[in-house]
Order: sequence, then structure tokens, then C-alpha cells
Amino acid sequence: MAAPMDSMFRLLVGKRKLNFIGLRSDLKRWLATVTNYQTTVDDSLTELKTFRKHPGIMRPKNVKLPDALLQNLNQYLADKPVKQLKPRATALGNYLWSRQQPLEEAGLRAKAQEYARIQGVEDLDEEMLYSHDLPKDRKKKVSSVMNTLRRHVYHWQPITYDEVTVCAYTLARIAPNYATIYRVLQEIQKRLPDFSPQNLLDFGSGIGTASWAAHTLWGDAIKEFYCVDTSRPMHDVAEALMREQEAENEENNSIIKGVYFRHFLPMSLQKKYDLTISAYSLLELPSSADRLNTLRTLWRKTDQFLVLVECGTNEGYKTLMEARDFILNDLQREENRNETGRGVARGVDRGELGLAEDSTNLVGHVFAPCQHDQSCPRTIDNSGTPCNFEQDFHDFNKRGHSSELTRERFCYLVLRKGPRTSVDNTDHWPRIVRPVLPRARHVICRLCCSNGQLEETIITRAKHGRELYRCARYSAWGDLLPISRPQDSDVPGRQTDSEGEHSGID
Repeated sequence: MAAPMDSMFRLLVGKRKLNFIGLRSDLKRWLATVTNYQTTVDDSLTELKTFRKHPGIMRPKNVKLPDALLQNLNQYLADKPVKQLKPRATALGNYLWSRQQPLEEAGLRAKAQEYARIQGVEDLDEEMLYSHDLPKDRKKKVSSVMNTLRRHVYHWQPITYDEVTVCAYTLARIAPNYATIYRVLQEIQKRLPDFSPQNLLDFGSGIGTASWAAHTLWGDAIKEFYCVDTSRPMHDVAEALMREQEAENEENNSIIKGVYFRHFLPMSLQKKYDLTISAYSLLELPSSADRLNTLRTLWRKTDQFLVLVECGTNEGYKTLMEARDFILNDLQREENRNETGRGVARGVDRGELGLAEDSTNLVGHVFAPCQHDQSCPRTIDNSGTPCNFEQDFHDFNKRGHSSELTRERFCYLVLRKGPRTSVDNTDHWPRIVRPVLPRARHVICRLCCSNGQLEETIITRAKHGRELYRCARYSAWGDLLPISRPQDSDVPGRQTDSEGEHSGID
């Protein structure tokens, strides 16, 4: 009996050994399929001595509120019931994170018809919803449809920011808002060190975090901060946080000079701003038409950069993709149709025809996070995950001091006026769009490349060189990977379909 068992054991061990050998050979072939596109580090990094801070690193380690802002924040909260406001601040933060676009009337009607078919109600219309002459059984079904709509359809409501709500908002959002905006603006400064904005337009300025972030990076080079928000209490808190404590009785007692608080966007399109920002504001607009009209105005008011930031949810991502498609495609076609309809003739002054500017001034391209102007590959990869990023920051405790380390997930879009040109060495470097996975003797990077494709790459020291391998190990989610661009060829690749998994090598 022992002999047959021993033979069976050897047979099983042999099969396992063969399977392992086959798996190892498959892995070798898998690693060998990495394309030459990933084999070369960019020429600008060949003489770099340390790779911990290579030029592609865009994500600051841990963002802190400026000391002056923390000091004023501490003074602002000194007479506030912070302990009692904490639960309200947490609830408001969660509500803002789950914010969705208002459902349009056509979408609401479609949802009502869908639920009506499920309930067996045919030809549902508005008269049926408010009629009192329906049969009892039919009236019951209509009531069931309405209850289903209330439960499953997001009910968007505007938020009224009174003094108490603004205080709760300050507790919940001042640190993450500042951190994400600072991270986005720092990328502009790092990639274009010669860019120095002279003026800034902040739509939905709130408590002034965008102005603080821009002032931290460019200082007094910015001569004008035009802050637009419909809430008077928001302006009051923003002004209090900018007030210089040692000069309370002086006329110009603001730490940040040249700040103007307004309730509405300027009507004139003649004045343009080097830096236009809309952070966490587009989802607060009541309809798609309002969002597009606002984007149209912001883009026309932009001279250099338009910066859009939203929560890192699917809804925030969808809102930014709507803005991206509208500005890059729809707005240009819309202007061309207007020119044709109004009969713009050669030699006729555009101002006399009511056209504010030449349509060529509306041309723009994506500066970040995309390295291309094609459709975002996340919209077609069927993964259901947004193109978002993370930023670590120091939150503050109940006394207004910087304390524990927190992480915020966000989506952003930076558009630049004018056609795409190679203004810096980073314009073709692929973006790392998911966490880097360092493994034993290799690194897995998920990239969005300049050809508009999502790629997943395994980088090893042996096949790709020490420089690129070290750069990959020190890179993080949101950074640019300094890879040399191939000449006159597209980068072959396979799209990834889920976060944390790799389906193949490109």
C-alpha cells in the first residue's frame, strides 16, 4: 500500500514543479514584452544626482496651512462653540462630498416613465400626477411611482450659508480646500517657473482658500484678487482670515493685498485674468445651463490658465469632463456658428457686431492632469472609476492649530489658452493615475500617456536602467514619469480596467 501512495506523491509533486516552471517562463515572457517606450529615461535626467526629487514629482508631501492663516483662524474660532459645531461640520462635509448634479427636467421625466412602467402605469404625464379623478387602484400606483422617485432620485437643493453654516464649513473644508488648490497651483509653478500671474479671478471664492494658496506660491506678484461669492457671510470670514492683527486700525490691513470681494462675475469681457479658478463650485450651480454659461464666462475671462477643482467622486469627475468637452469642443463650434449666423465679414469690426473677441482666442488645451486633448480614457475603460488624485495635508484641531495628517481625494482640470506647444520638458511625460506598486526588483505603474491611452508598465532595473527604475520607485500617484518620447510613432499599449489590478504589459 505504501508503494502506490509514494508513487502518487511523486506524481503530484512533479505536476506542481512543472506548473511552477511553466508559470516562471510565462512571467519571463511577460516581462520581456515591455515596449522600448519605457526603456529610456528622459535625457534631461541623465545627470540627476538624486531621484527622490526628480522633476516629475508634482505632489507635495504634507501641505500645511500658512502660519498667518492659522493664527487668524485661531482668533476667529476663539469665541465660537467649536465643540458643538463639530458634528454639524462633519455632516456638512459629508453632504458636500456626496453632492451631485441637479437632475434636469428631461432626466426626471425619463426616470418617472421608467418607474411607471415597473409599476404598470402607462402614459404617465403631469396631469395624472395631480389629478383627483383617477380610479383608486391607478391612483395608488401613481403614488407609488412618486414615492419611488423621492427615494431614488437625488434631490438637489441650494445651500444657504448663514454665519453658523459658514463657521461649520470653515471647520470642515478650509484645510482640504487649501491643500488641493495648493497642490494644483504648485504644479503650474513647478512646470512653468517663469509664469507669474498678475491677477486672479476666483469664482465661488468661499473663505478665500484659493487666494491664500496663490499668495503662498507667488506672493505679491499677484496685484489683484477678484473673489466672487454670493454669500455675504463667506466674504466676511474670508476678510477676517486675511486681516493683519497688528494693523487692525489701518485702512489697508490685509495680509494679502489687492483683494476685492464681489457677489457676481464681472460683466465686461475686456478685462482678463492670468489665473482663473473655480474650486468646489460647479456642483453648486442649479442646472446644466448655468454650469455651461458660467464656464463660458470664465473661459472668456481667462488669459492664461483656467483651474477647475472638484471632489474626487464620480460626480465631480463627470462635472469636470463636461467642462473639458464643452471648452475644448462645443464652445469653439458654438462661436463659429455665431460668426456664420451674424455674417461676420472681412474688415468688419467685431465689437460692432457684438462679438467680444476673435474665436481663435477661445482655443485652448489641457495642461494637467492630461498630457493630451483626446477624450479621457477613463470614460471608455468600463472600470467605473474616476480620474482622481490624493493629497496629504495637516488638518487642524479644535484650537485652530495644525495637527493630524489627513488625506483628501480630488479631481482637477487645468486648461491653458492657445494651441498645445512644447513649452517644457514635461509636456509628453505620462501621468501616474493610480498608486505606484513597488515590488521586489520591479515597480508597477499605471499611466495615462500623451497618446490618450491608459497603460500599465512593469519597470525593472535590469531591462530599463537604474535611472528610470529609481524614478519609478520614488514616484507616487499624480506624479509625471520622466520617460523619453519615441519619435514618429505611437505608443502601443493595453488599457487597464480596474484599480489595483494589471491585465497586461504594454
